[in-house]
Amino acid sequence: MSFLRTEAEHRMKESPLLRLETVLDWEALGETLGNLGRSGYGPSGYDPVSLLKGLVLQAWHSLSDPGLEEALRLRMDFMLFTGFDDRVPDETTFCRFRNLLIHRGKWDQLLREVNRQLQQAGLQVAPSKGAVLDATLIESAARPRKHLETMRVNREEEEAFEVTGAEKLYADKGYASAENRAFLKGRGSRGGLMYKAARGRPLTPWQRQANKVISKSRYSVEQAFGTLKRRFSFSRASYMTREKVEAQLILKAIAFNLVKALRQARCAYS
Repeated sequence: MSFLRTEAEHRMKESPLLRLETVLDWEALGETLGNLGRSGYGPSGYDPVSLLKGLVLQAWHSLSDPGLEEALRLRMDFMLFTGFDDRVPDETTFCRFRNLLIHRGKWDQLLREVNRQLQQAGLQVAPSKGAVLDATLIESAARPRKHLETMRVNREEEEAFEVTGAEKLYADKGYASAENRAFLKGRGSRGGLMYKAARGRPLTPWQRQANKVISKSRYSVEQAFGTLKRRFSFSRASYMTREKVEAQLILKAIAFNLVKALRQARCAYS
């Protein structure tokens, strides 16, 4: 196995997955996980960082739990990245590990640590003082189509999917109302709400120009939704409860940020 591993590392040295080893400090992410207790290591005592890597791969490649287990048994780059070779966790281990991190409130912490590392390495734009608010519909698993989850994002530049304070809020016409403008003004936030025409009350030239300016700022979050749905197949959630859907979103956000970081790193060293 050691010979095969050495040969695989040589052949796949340009693999995006293997480059992640140098982009992130996985030991620091392990410290973020902390002591998860006996149940956090699976029935066979698997390394929690390796289990986390497996869940990142799952989000990156939009795999089911059985699909992740199969890929870890067949794909050499998956084996090298996670460190699983002769002992591969089964699908239930990954499911329990993901749910344990939800129960311990670890997912937000993990996203913040990933973003902190990427910013420190210059691979992610530092968060701005303006937030972009938007929402999209994500169909829930095992529900009739008419029942949809709302995936709502308050996104600061490349600080994807973290909800933070903002001096200025950008939002589309769906949020345009006197009540929302008064709410923002009362909290000292400079308004960035688009204007919406009404019957007998068309937009003024100034309002149309303001909408164009706001649309340019909102492009970043709309682009993020498009990438999540196309690149990461996140038009439909895999789970039922809000907590599990939010965990899946955070994993997709981590994968989203890592793909962009690898692209920036490749440009920087080329």
